[in-house]
Amino acid sequence: KNDNDEYNGYHKFNLSSIADLMLIMKYCNVRETRKKCWEAKYSEIPGNYGIFKDMLSLRVQISEIIGFKNWSEYALVDSTIKNTENLQKLMVAFDEGLDKYSLSDINVVKDILNEPDLRPWDISYGINKYYNTELDIDSNKVREYYPQELTQERIFDLFSKVLSIKFERVNIPDNNHYV
Repeated sequence: KNDNDEYNGYHKFNLSSIADLMLIMKYCNVRETRKKCWEAKYSEIPGNYGIFKDMLSLRVQISEIIGFKNWSEYALVDSTIKNTENLQKLMVAFDEGLDKYSLSDINVVKDILNEPDLRPWDISYGINKYYNTELDIDSNKVREYYPQELTQERIFDLFSKVLSIKFERVNIPDNNHYV
């Protein structure tokens, strides 16, 4: 940063912001930069390991005290899934349905990046590059046909029907949120 608050061709990002990290992962064409940002973001985890371990231990204790096998059983009881057995069945069904597509998608991204060894920091960039070069999708043009307000409303309607839950708009000054 110089005296005029300019970054001289550099950009400043806040890696504690997932939105900033996603922008880097999607648009940065320098693999090493994406890697460093990814590692910086996810190296925070070891520093919080003790807190995380304590939290898991407390969850086990709480779930046992109130009569559940584990925290997952407790967390799922009021959901549509109800228990871990149903969750496992759902996950297996997703895996079986998605496997045939995911392998071909991974190969497309490998080809577009000319990178045989994909890493987590390559995926968003590779997909974005594929959309822009192979599919010639203009996100701004697509956005014209799907206004945010209407799209959100329709998505919430769909989830309401599928999950048998109700979303209500909460008016917060300068913003609208669904809960």
